[in-house]
Amino acid sequence: MTELPLSLTKLFRASMIKMHFTIGICKIRNSHLEESKMKKYHLVDKWYREHIVWADKALNMKLIRKGILTRIYAPMAIVQGLRQSGVFSSVILSAQTTLSKDKFLSSVESSNSSKAISTEVQFARKIGKSRESQATVRKVLENVGMSSHPQAIPPLSPPAMNQFHMVAL
Repeated sequence: MTELPLSLTKLFRASMIKMHFTIGICKIRNSHLEESKMKKYHLVDKWYREHIVWADKALNMKLIRKGILTRIYAPMAIVQGLRQSGVFSSVILSAQTTLSKDKFLSSVESSNSSKAISTEVQFARKIGKSRESQATVRKVLENVGMSSHPQAIPPLSPPAMNQFHMVAL
């Protein structure tokens, strides 16, 4: 009778060792699969970060300034068309007539005696603004005349799934 429990104990120990061994292999296999999945993920992530640069803030700002990113393409193309047609410069030049309308409106308001003091202050401020705006208009028109403006570049289409080259591990 003493041998029976000993053999059962050996059998139990052997089955436990076998079970731990198979669990260990499963863990090794699972960790290997997880590592290979992570490597594939990192390869895709690396490719994505190299080709699509949304995560790099400094590069995004640089591309936005140059008009390459999608969200800025349409406004830049519109401004480019306005520059080429001459509408852009004519709109800036017509801004001077709107300043004269402001002067006219302020003179109409000054006819009211209760508001005469406040409108004189506003009128003086607007005169100062008009001097500043004249300088701004000159600068803008000088810049419009130059042909160094970057061209609006249409956005590129996103990559298709067949462009991903997975490395088999």
